[in-house]
Amino acid sequence: MREDSETPAGFPGGPGPHACGCRAPEFPSAGTEPDRMCVFDIQRMSLHDGPGIRTNVFLKGCNLRCFWCHNPESWNVHPDIQYFEAKCIGCGSCVSVCPLALHGIGEGGVHVYKRDGCTVCGKCAERCPSESLVLTGRMMTIDEIVKAAKRDMPFYEKSDGGVTVSGGEPLLQYAAAAKLLERLKDNGVRTALESALCVPEDHLDAVIPYTDFFLVDMKIADAEQHKKFTGASNRLIKKNFHHLDDLRCDYCMRVPLVPGVNDNKEAMFQIAEFASGLSCLSYVEFLPYHSLGEGKFKSLGLEFRTGLEPPSKETMAVLAGIFPETVEVRY
Repeated sequence: MREDSETPAGFPGGPGPHACGCRAPEFPSAGTEPDRMCVFDIQRMSLHDGPGIRTNVFLKGCNLRCFWCHNPESWNVHPDIQYFEAKCIGCGSCVSVCPLALHGIGEGGVHVYKRDGCTVCGKCAERCPSESLVLTGRMMTIDEIVKAAKRDMPFYEKSDGGVTVSGGEPLLQYAAAAKLLERLKDNGVRTALESALCVPEDHLDAVIPYTDFFLVDMKIADAEQHKKFTGASNRLIKKNFHHLDDLRCDYCMRVPLVPGVNDNKEAMFQIAEFASGLSCLSYVEFLPYHSLGEGKFKSLGLEFRTGLEPPSKETMAVLAGIFPETVEVRY
């Protein structure tokens, strides 16, 4: 693969699986199907992903592989089976319904799940009484999502809130995302979109007319370090930041603060330098690392990197001070 390739490891065109062993599926069908989308969660009463009280619609599929991710169930654009071992009661209900005999009860009543070869039919999750096995992700129509989102219209109106389309990377399902955002606008709902911007420009252009506010990630400004820690170049990301800026869109920059990755003055100076060159940036927001995704990694059979501590308020204050006074930093 070329050194400047936009294709992360483990993706079509990439050099193979990511270090965690996962492989991402092909994305074209998800990106071009305009009437349905694969959703892994709809979260009501959110206060952290855009102005006011919001409903967050989380879409499956992501083309980055950040080890600090707290939603690894979003990586695959198709549904997944999550197995939460601590919830298993060893009843064997899954064993009787699996058409491929991938579930079993071993010595000591321990449940065994042979994930390789699973077609994610979901029968085991349907039968599981303790929700130890969970089917994550389902195809929903635009009408279904809009109906769910409109339930909280009174809260949006009183708080200047609305709906945020997130992921995963929602712009991998850009055609459906654009249609959803358009329908929400037609129904008087303020819209926002959260993205890492590691997508072709036409994916972004599809949603710009229907998006009131963008929440966009800048994880690492250095190209080599970005590729090392996320699996992909940041060339498209930077290009799309400038594209939003040139079109005078309303957006903020979100920076996940990750120990050993970007929680140092050199890395933050590079991010601050990039941010200072943007004329329409509303503010920068620090998102401190946390380990809440550990159980999710394990439920998907993925390895989780442990031993990291969230940055302190003092550290965040020092890093915020690197930005020029013209850039507001929230943390």
